Amino acid sequence: MTNVLLAIPLFATALSGADVVGRWTGTIDVPDTGSGTVISTQVEASFERRSGKLEGKIGRRADANGESVRHAVLDGKTLTFEVLSPETASAMRFTLSVEGDRIAGEMKGKVDGAGDIVGRVALVRAAAQGGSAPKPNIVLVRTGDSGLRLRQMLRTPDIATPTRTGRGANPI
Repeated sequence: MTNVLLAIPLFATALSGADVVGRWTGTIDVPDTGSGTVISTQVEASFERRSGKLEGKIGRRADANGESVRHAVLDGKTLTFEVLSPETASAMRFTLSVEGDRIAGEMKGKVDGAGDIVGRVALVRAAAQGGSAPKPNIVLVRTGDSGLRLRQMLRTPDIATPTRTGRGANPI
């Protein structure tokens, strides 16, 4: 009977929502309305549960430390949190959807000197030690008047610097 009672909370946790604990990598894409390009920044996030609370950090992959996640809530498959950064005029608000090993959604906030911004967030769970190689994603990218072309991106990017795509950008 004791084993059954101990299993119920674990089973309830599994049913209540997605599992985001662990390390995640991906990009945040922010349109630059002035130039018509998209600024794509490689990011890394990590989440853990402490005393029942969801905590974590998110930041550029090139940075040693990310910014702390505040007010993190995982409700079913919806993950929301805020991040304060020295570069922002207010907290950046993340509203994300968790689907297995992928997290995607929006980041909204105000940046000093740039006003309101909205970014598209795409994260994948980082492969465990000894895990398989990342699977490629094929993405259609509009390149001005020349139509669409295919661009292959890895699920766990290793590029640590922001890149620009869109009008006037160099081909990838």
